Amino acid sequence: MKLWSLKMILAELLKYELMDSGFRVNYFKSGRKTFQKLKTLPPDAIVLDILLEGGEMDGWTILRELKGSADLNDIQVFVSTALDEREKGVSLVAKDYLVKP
Repeated sequence: MKLWSLKMILAELLKYELMDSGFRVNYFKSGRKTFQKLKTLPPDAIVLDILLEGGEMDGWTILRELKGSADLNDIQVFVSTALDEREKGVSLVAKDYLVKP
């Protein structure tokens, strides 16, 4: 199994778990598409992976943009990623930082 395939399976699992708990969920693979949607329809919270598809905008960039935006910096962000860089995530407004095994 490819790494990206496994990543997509974990994202789908989280998506359906949140939906089963009553949350409305939007799922984006691309950092650029994610940030465009944040501007037009800001969510109450975000579960964010640092490694995003496309490479043009990763999770660190999204966290920095959120922190610098007066309209978006109050959104709760929960990082769920394979990268073990908790201090960096929390310094960039992450509410919590979970490292995937």
